[in-house]
Amino acid sequence: MVYKYEHVFQNMSGLDNLGNTCYMNSVVQMLRYVKPVVLELVKVVPEDEGIRHFVDLLYQGSTPHQFAACLKGFGFDPIYQHDAHEFLLTMLDKLYEGVKMKNPFEGKGTTVLKCKNGHTSTRVDPFVCLSINGGIEDGIPGMMEPEEVECKCEKCDEKTMTKTLDLDPNDVVCVHYKRFNMDKKLRYKVPILQKWNGYRLVGICNHIGGLHGGHYTATVKTDNGWLHINDDHVKSLDGLPKESRVPYIMVYVRQ
Repeated sequence: MVYKYEHVFQNMSGLDNLGNTCYMNSVVQMLRYVKPVVLELVKVVPEDEGIRHFVDLLYQGSTPHQFAACLKGFGFDPIYQHDAHEFLLTMLDKLYEGVKMKNPFEGKGTTVLKCKNGHTSTRVDPFVCLSINGGIEDGIPGMMEPEEVECKCEKCDEKTMTKTLDLDPNDVVCVHYKRFNMDKKLRYKVPILQKWNGYRLVGICNHIGGLHGGHYTATVKTDNGWLHINDDHVKSLDGLPKESRVPYIMVYVRQ
């Protein structure tokens, strides 16, 4: 990602990389600036030790060492590199299960199947992140485009139905760009939209490298402007590029 007029920003704390923990650092640094998360979690003290250390890590001045000691309990070996998207989903699930609070990331997706005879079936499923190909302006509407699917109607013998999806997001929208397939990393550019559909961009998890190795950083919107955080190194930014190949996850908050 290319930025303008960077200079070192001294007033915000980064996080030490404990070997291969940049995936953890980038997600934590991004979540630190999602206000619907941190403004509510400051009120609670989770019973689970690992969740308690994770919540502590979302606030300035905390260090990653205590939480990193609990990583294996969440399925992540601190010796190895892991996927930031997988880590984010796991921790959001464990976090809001542990604190018994409403997850501001959790929206609802309504799937409707309709056969040519007019019979329909409807299913509502929760989601916390939208995984898309390409940019947000095309990728999310693309998920909602009607498509023909092989599916037997429950009320007649039709075996083909039209599927539509309607998304009802919550206060926070997480967008995950599909960057990897079985053979390689996908290096397509995506637009960096600071406003989208009544939401504003507050954080980006970036991935630099390839399929078998790389490095994660975070770009976050603070009350003092944009920062780029590379583990313990923090830089202030004058602006964001219009598009980039490195965003892996973007987080938007309702305006």
